[in-house]
Amino acid sequence: MLLASATGMLFMAASCTPTEALPAYDSMDDVYRAVDGHVGCADHAQGQPISISTSIQPTGESRMCTKSVEILWFQASETHQEARSAAASAADPSGAVYIVEGANWFVADLSEVQQRSFPDREVDMKELAKALNARYSVEH
Repeated sequence: MLLASATGMLFMAASCTPTEALPAYDSMDDVYRAVDGHVGCADHAQGQPISISTSIQPTGESRMCTKSVEILWFQASETHQEARSAAASAADPSGAVYIVEGANWFVADLSEVQQRSFPDREVDMKELAKALNARYSVEH
């Protein structure tokens, strides 16, 4: 998984909607089904979620939707904030990171910042945010 295996821990950027006021899901399966229902995740993404852990216990899961779009779900809000900030920090002058965020999950489109990788297709992240009643942001 892109972010689950390759990101460090940072802090969440300020926003006008508190994360707690956004929609939440009970499991990775639930958020995956919601995202898949709107964007049609790729067949190759049917694998098992990867566990995200801090110290001893698991705190969340990560699963790919396409080659460049990753879904992350969290049990702990601290881990959610850290991973979301790490995703935002992947943006650089050559590309942006597009994020759709809920209370305990987010979806990151890393297609512009992945090296030597081409997205299998585009995902309209702004439309996904509307459909899921979530927050949309672009990190540069």
